[in-house]
Amino acid sequence: MIFIDSNIPMYLVGQDHPHKTECIVLLEKMIVEKARFVTSTEVLQEILHRYTAIHRKEAISAAFDSLYGIVDEVFEVTEADVLEAKDLLLTNE
Repeated sequence: MIFIDSNIPMYLVGQDHPHKTECIVLLEKMIVEKARFVTSTEVLQEILHRYTAIHRKEAISAAFDSLYGIVDEVFEVTEADVLEAKDLLLTNE
């Protein structure tokens, strides 16, 4: 299982970037290898936030489409998940 973070669909649909070609090549390789891709609702929120912040709302649909085009499952991020993450971070200082 491979977690797809927000930067991946943004590289795919965004302008030229040093990681764009590498991202496409690695994704294509993993798709051929039948990798299972997952993401989370937080990634979707990050895409919304970033494209709104940089005044590129027109790119939101393309980023969502590219993400939904490759992921097998979208995990929900719940309050309990965030509280557990907080506890783990604070106990491992």
